[in-house]
Amino acid sequence: MQIEINNVVKAPINQKRIKSILKQALKILKPRTAKSKFLSVAVVDGKAIKKLNKKYRKIDKITDVLSFGSLRQDEMTEIIICWSRLKEQAKQFKHSQKQELIILLIHGLLHLIGYDDKTKKERAVMEKITEKVVKRLAR
Repeated sequence: MQIEINNVVKAPINQKRIKSILKQALKILKPRTAKSKFLSVAVVDGKAIKKLNKKYRKIDKITDVLSFGSLRQDEMTEIIICWSRLKEQAKQFKHSQKQELIILLIHGLLHLIGYDDKTKKERAVMEKITEKVVKRLAR
């Protein structure tokens, strides 16, 4: 899979590390029906993600991560991460920005695979899978 990183806000991120995390996470998650050959990751500011969230989800507020497309289709897929929200959440959950970036990347991947988090039950499933993947990546 080809992975492109677009750091719109010039956040201090390691593009090679992001690509490695995504490739390892995909091996762990093993999406059986993955057809997509291209994944774009964009790191944006709050204003940009709020605009996208309003346009595509009809929610007029900043969110931490958005995913577009499906790994099940032969189409471009995209994960968009809000840098300011990432920094806030890292502080809130008392872990590093690198750790929060990994969590948001995996969360975005899970959406691209077909998981959803609209209900408490769905959210709990995604959180549990995210924790497992993060632990495996830490090995």
